[in-house]
Amino acid sequence: MMILKGVLIFALAMCAFAVQAGEKDSVIVGKITYHYSAKLDTLIQNFIINNKQKAVFSGYRIQLIAGTNRQAILNFKSDFYKAFPEKRSTMIYQQPNFKLREGAYRSKLDAYRELLLIQREFPDAFIIQDDIPLEDL
Repeated sequence: MMILKGVLIFALAMCAFAVQAGEKDSVIVGKITYHYSAKLDTLIQNFIINNKQKAVFSGYRIQLIAGTNRQAILNFKSDFYKAFPEKRSTMIYQQPNFKLREGAYRSKLDAYRELLLIQREFPDAFIIQDDIPLEDL
């Protein structure tokens, strides 16, 4: 993923240089000439369209419990709401387990701050990386 981001940034920089130079197929920077194709513009546009459709980002959640017994997870969710009425938790099903997760954090540091509070009541909670829909923020 990081390589793709690096390539995209390099490609955007080359497009910017090309626009400044007034040429669409090559850019001279110092002693180096960079050549690019108009296909690069199409590739960048497709990348932007795909990311808008996805509407998720890689973030963090706190996993509170996991197990195969759905009723036990629902009981735990009730206990969690009693301890933290202001926090929102979500139960998901990933065969064969039900998982109870809390929060939607952009950074691991934000999740860790909340984890320290939650672990006072629920010491088995831990941080996981998850795809977070933008509407969860």
